[in-house]
Amino acid sequence: MLLGGQWIARCQGSNEGILVLDVDEIDDHFEGVAFARDDKIEMPSTAVSFSTTSGLTSQKLDSLPLRAFDYFGRPLSVAQLESHGIQFPTHCNVELKLTQSDELNIAWTTSIGGWGNATAKRSSAGDESALQPLNISNWNEFKNFVTKNLERNSKIITPLPQRTDEAYFRSKRPIAEFGFYKSGSTPTMRSPQRAPGLCRLSDTMELQIAMHSNTVIR
Repeated sequence: MLLGGQWIARCQGSNEGILVLDVDEIDDHFEGVAFARDDKIEMPSTAVSFSTTSGLTSQKLDSLPLRAFDYFGRPLSVAQLESHGIQFPTHCNVELKLTQSDELNIAWTTSIGGWGNATAKRSSAGDESALQPLNISNWNEFKNFVTKNLERNSKIITPLPQRTDEAYFRSKRPIAEFGFYKSGSTPTMRSPQRAPGLCRLSDTMELQIAMHSNTVIR
């Protein structure tokens, strides 16, 4: 058994939350990154990267730099943390130990006196998929498969009463409700301004969603 893989655990200590540890086997040592999300949404999440000096199943890692992120994964500076009254550690010391039952014991202390521990289980992210692929190699074969295996006239989404008034259409409700409309009965709408780097959208678009499974794949 080796440390390589993805490990997930509940962590406890001075903070509590979810810990995800990804470890890669690189020749004669390991490299990885750990990400801890605090249960309290107002507290920052923490990320740390590391590299070991050996391929042993027990590792002690000292003075690892810590980085803070908000709930949405955006990096937080020291000034931003301090403005919210949060004292964030600069580094941590970590110990890893793989047990005979293939569980990873993790313990750490931080530069401001924080501490924590967790017993992580190996995730199935690296396992082979249990799904068996279909023998389909092109678009026509896919369309034929869908047509034959979906009940004729079955609806992928239950249709809602038709609404064609422009005021309703210019709100966000048609998008949220996934309504069905006849071709040609739907007013055109301006597409939203695109973000830099995204492909260009046409100036107008029509919502034309098919109601039957035998036309949805055309």
